[in-house]
Amino acid sequence: MVYQYSVSPDAGAGCLSALSYLLHGRFSRKSRATEENEKLLEYYDNDSDDSLQDVKTEKLSTGYWAIDSKVDTTERLRALRFEMKRLNIGVYIVPSEDQHQSEYTSEKDMRRGFISGFDGSSGVAVVSLTGEAVLSTDGRYFLQAERQLDSNWKLLKLNTNGYITWQDWCLQQALALDVNYRRISVDPRLITRKLGEWFLDKCHDLNIQFEPTNDNLVDRIWTDRPRLNTSNIFPLDQRYTGESSEDKIQRIRQQLKTKNASALFVTALDDIAWILNLRGSGDIPFNPVFISYLVVLENSLCLYIPKISSLTPPVSDHLKDLGCRVQPYGSFWDDLQLLESGFAVVVPSNCSFALASNIPPTVSEVIFESMVTNMKCIKNPVELKNHKMAQWKDGIALVRFFAWLEEYLLHHKLTEYQSTQVLSKYRSEMANFRGESFATIASTGSNASIIHYAPTETESKVIDRSEVFLCDSGAHYLEGTTDITRTLHFGNPSAELKERYTLVLKGHIQLALSHFPKGTDGKTLDAIARQPLWRYGLDYHHGTSHGIGSYLCVHEGPVGIGTLVGNETPLQPGNFISNEPGFYKDGEYGFRIESDMAVVDSNYTNLNDDPFFKFDYYTRVPFCRKLIDEDLLNIEERRWLTRYHEVLRNELGGVLIDDFDDRRAWEYLCKETKGFEE
Repeated sequence: MVYQYSVSPDAGAGCLSALSYLLHGRFSRKSRATEENEKLLEYYDNDSDDSLQDVKTEKLSTGYWAIDSKVDTTERLRALRFEMKRLNIGVYIVPSEDQHQSEYTSEKDMRRGFISGFDGSSGVAVVSLTGEAVLSTDGRYFLQAERQLDSNWKLLKLNTNGYITWQDWCLQQALALDVNYRRISVDPRLITRKLGEWFLDKCHDLNIQFEPTNDNLVDRIWTDRPRLNTSNIFPLDQRYTGESSEDKIQRIRQQLKTKNASALFVTALDDIAWILNLRGSGDIPFNPVFISYLVVLENSLCLYIPKISSLTPPVSDHLKDLGCRVQPYGSFWDDLQLLESGFAVVVPSNCSFALASNIPPTVSEVIFESMVTNMKCIKNPVELKNHKMAQWKDGIALVRFFAWLEEYLLHHKLTEYQSTQVLSKYRSEMANFRGESFATIASTGSNASIIHYAPTETESKVIDRSEVFLCDSGAHYLEGTTDITRTLHFGNPSAELKERYTLVLKGHIQLALSHFPKGTDGKTLDAIARQPLWRYGLDYHHGTSHGIGSYLCVHEGPVGIGTLVGNETPLQPGNFISNEPGFYKDGEYGFRIESDMAVVDSNYTNLNDDPFFKFDYYTRVPFCRKLIDEDLLNIEERRWLTRYHEVLRNELGGVLIDDFDDRRAWEYLCKETKGFEE
């Protein structure tokens, strides 16, 4: 059976029956695909150039919607420098993160976006009294930053030859200032302990003052700063988590006991949600978490949240059953001083500089270890089974969307942004859908070369059938979180496009086929995905993989595959990660292929009986058949694709026809999974 091959679907047809049963009768779908298509056509009818009534903007001849993507930051910088000068601060750092070191933050914590105008998810802004200001970000955002930064800013490209680091830039700027202003400052709650300690050491050596302040200067000048939304917190049933909160807490306390520690501080929002089997909505877009701190003690817990009155009776009862007190969010810092003396405490390795600096000296030892993050990244069997369900659902939604899009574009116009709304509609018809896991990256032509470009209602290009279309999207289901990218072409791709796409696909397949010994980390595996591109002198400027949460954050540490710091954690069974090589030609096109995989035991050992691991490939979405250059594929890759195509037709075909009556999607699936000659 095809289920025994390395693509590793569930063995046996019984699983498919169970999946169909779970979905049957629980759709808000139309009864016929043709009826549904008529509704979509009616809504998105673009027979005339001015009929896109949902986008209230003027279309340019270039195909972009009229919008100035640059924010004039002159007055904001003038106000910030006034505050800096008042406090004798020469250099001020504005990080992306919030107090919990979150990658994605609530609107009120998007300080770096406010001061710089750059709204990518990663980056650091630094402002100097010399009159200069810089924004540092990684390769995913170089093109976006160049488009969004105004003339007040200089872009520092991270890990790029010819560019110094933003940290060194801070030191250079401070040394260039009058001695009275040789002071670097930042909100200590927004930087990690390690970064704060680095600045302390470097500034000491250079006779520069490093003086963090809780009085955030951006907050002082941000007059219309958004307020924190009230989060809707709700319990997640054990049939999705696979383990009770009581058992998780017991495991944590056992580890604390072995370390002779009296308390564990949990600061990462997804760690807190995981421990308590709670999820939230409203605090941070696309992330089912809630703003909070958690302290685990020997016989009790304490949760700190902004609005206690917002807790529903089921959540309050759940916390009470766990022996968890609930306190106001702000009292966390006061309670920190009440720690019992003579005992050790465990604090996350990436905790804030403020937290590390405020632990009372009476504590016998501070152990910096991301205990919960390390536990959470190893999915239990129930979580892995649910992840397969989530991937199966998302595969159905994406195949239906791609089939609709290909047909629709034959006779109608559609913007990138409008395509994201249609995709969301298809996903919403799947049971237990809880929203997107990030803003959908839908990019046509040159926009696809912007690695993390995301269209908006007011800035969106009309999809061009003669160019590539990159769709990087993800969903939250109660069963799990997805992150899937496919690059398509609806016309006749050139030989260059086919070559570059196939090289990316080869790296994707080779990584999926990898076997590796216990102890192998992501830095070691990264070259496997890049090798086909390297042979042609090509590469990409982002990581190859990241961890994915179980109905949690789409980016989850500590595991990943890439060359940057942070990918040294060895992969082990239970890790659930992405596989996403790519290639981007600036200003012309971009390719990325992303699927999600679990690390499993390979049933092989070395001469010392140490185990080898491999990947179980979960995603169920076809690749773009017309972009594949068969001559570049080796026999192993052809066979892998053939087996994968069989799995897709077997697992998705019956549901597309029987449950959705969507023959268009079935025909699309058959076309995209056409066989290869060996």
